Amino acid sequence: MEGVTKFFCVVLLVFGYLSRSSNGLRCYTCSVDFRAEKFSINNTCLFPKDHDDLAHCSSNSKFCKAIITRVGGVFVMIQRSCSADCTEACTEKGYGIRIQDCTICCKKEEDCGTTALMKKK
Repeated sequence: MEGVTKFFCVVLLVFGYLSRSSNGLRCYTCSVDFRAEKFSINNTCLFPKDHDDLAHCSSNSKFCKAIITRVGGVFVMIQRSCSADCTEACTEKGYGIRIQDCTICCKKEEDCGTTALMKKK
């Protein structure tokens, strides 16, 4: 009986450690730049569909983050990642041709940024 008790104590300790080391956040992590490749509405980074492509984020990640880039108001790139910190904002740069990067932060939406893609800026 003592051996069984020790076994269960070890199992509980290991389980407790594993549950603390992962916050369970899963995000799509990918990027696609349509300046470098042909645009495809079926691109899996553009509109993720398969939950098998979700990445397990590190324990310090609190957000799924997407950075959407537009050049002259036209969508050209999306980057998706896990992030420890995130601030939603749009920044603009460029002289003559405006380049805008908008950061979107999500706590639960794995496909973070997909809704923002539909909005014209």
